[in-house]
Amino acid sequence: MIHPVQAMPEVRVDSSVDLLLKAQSGDEDALNRLLERHLPRLRRWASRRLPWALRTMLDTSDLVQDAVINSLPHLGKLEIRTEHAFQFYLQRAVKNRIIDLQKRAGRRPVRD
Repeated sequence: MIHPVQAMPEVRVDSSVDLLLKAQSGDEDALNRLLERHLPRLRRWASRRLPWALRTMLDTSDLVQDAVINSLPHLGKLEIRTEHAFQFYLQRAVKNRIIDLQKRAGRRPVRD
């Protein structure tokens, strides 16, 4: 006897744009899913950009966490139209944090 092939139930994966819109309206689950999707990639991206001299000041994961936490209050103003725009926004936040750390390191006195 031949068994009929059962159709797999359709699994809907929200796009980053959909998740961002939900997060902007206060949906914490959507925000968590959005961050779960983007943080691993963001950590890898940041680890390649953090200069060795700054690694003594801050771990890459801490840097990413700090940048993301500081960018979350501005999430409501963010207008995202493409899937990769949120990732670029987070990358910019990390890049700005690295620049701030470089400026701070430049102001530290040199030890003898």
